[in-house]
Amino acid sequence: ELYSPRCSCTSRTARSWTSGENLFDLFMAPSSQKSEPPQNPGRFTSVTRLSTDELVEIYQVRAALLGLSMAMFCATCDDRDVQWLKARLKDMTGIKHAEQHQAASKHAEVSAQMARYIFSRSGNELLVQLLSKMSMQIARYTLVGLSAPQRRTESTATWLKVVTAIAARDAQGAD
Repeated sequence: ELYSPRCSCTSRTARSWTSGENLFDLFMAPSSQKSEPPQNPGRFTSVTRLSTDELVEIYQVRAALLGLSMAMFCATCDDRDVQWLKARLKDMTGIKHAEQHQAASKHAEVSAQMARYIFSRSGNELLVQLLSKMSMQIARYTLVGLSAPQRRTESTATWLKVVTAIAARDAQGAD
């Protein structure tokens, strides 16, 4: 059997894609274990390229899970939650940067804060973990998409509908 460095590299790449990006590969710490920030935060950071099909699938699953988390949030949220979301929506609509990348970055940041706020209050820890991991997987792709002003306008309109539905405790409308 001949050794082929190219073949070995391809096999390693395939294994890393299939094992490293498994959406449901969650680390569950025992309840007695404290969750603390890592000593060396960038140590295990890696950049993974996702195919168009993989991105579409992640966005589809994420959308369904966000809908579920929004419905669960609607059942338990109070007026303070609604006020917090309205304040972030105001922040989002007030983003004015001449540099498109800065505007996209700020919009993505506010949008992520809002989504995290909602799903972290869904009452379902597994849902929080899944959505957190998916959000990290697609963050840079979301940022690229939001670099277009029209996409930011659409995103803001979607958030306006979501916040309005949550304020009315309309779980179906928030989905």
